[in-house]
Amino acid sequence: MVFSTRFEAQPYIKSGKLRAIAVTSFQRMDNSPDLPTVAESGLPGFEVSQFYGLLVPAGTPSQAIAVINRNVSAALQSPDIVKRYGEEGVRVVTSNPQEFREFLAKQIAEFESLASEDSSAWGATAK
Repeated sequence: MVFSTRFEAQPYIKSGKLRAIAVTSFQRMDNSPDLPTVAESGLPGFEVSQFYGLLVPAGTPSQAIAVINRNVSAALQSPDIVKRYGEEGVRVVTSNPQEFREFLAKQIAEFESLASEDSSAWGATAK
């Protein structure tokens, strides 16, 4: 069993060396609509997705951030990029700087909470 990105696993799935049983995202993949999510498979609320973001140094002028965000978002939403990424199982999602800041804060809080939970809840044993 392996948890992997679709991009990394795709060649092995196509060759028959791996069998995909579920995706960890909150919704099914466009390029594999018959593949259920982990939540649909019996673990309600389960969702882990890989994401990429663009960060700038603290103190970068808000006007510069707005220009960068506008240009990068426009490029990522171009039909060629959306199509190419979609073929690889990547869903293009863009946001504004405030939304991304809130998303990152939520991700950090969730993983800090997970890391501080009792490891026995995950079947781990101390030795």
